[in-house]
Amino acid sequence: MLDSGGLHARLRYQKAWQEYVEEGYIERVRPGQKTGRLQHFLPHFYVEKPGSLTTKHRPVVDAAACPADGQCLNDLLVTGEQLTSPLLD
Repeated sequence: MLDSGGLHARLRYQKAWQEYVEEGYIERVRPGQKTGRLQHFLPHFYVEKPGSLTTKHRPVVDAAACPADGQCLNDLLVTGEQLTSPLLD
């Protein structure tokens, strides 16, 4: 059973995911559901930073996690040019 702090964290986490759905960033796909599009499961976890001024709590996803077929989402994304200077030459 969750304590009140854990319950509140869980509710904030669920709300954050619901906002992602409402904004169209993600959609829920149930196991075995066929969408006709490429699908990826993204392992995720919750991060709380009470001292943060902008984002005190948020979900974090791991797009580098590789499923059994060996292709993670990061492998399939198109990368752009490097916009920052390298730290070391």
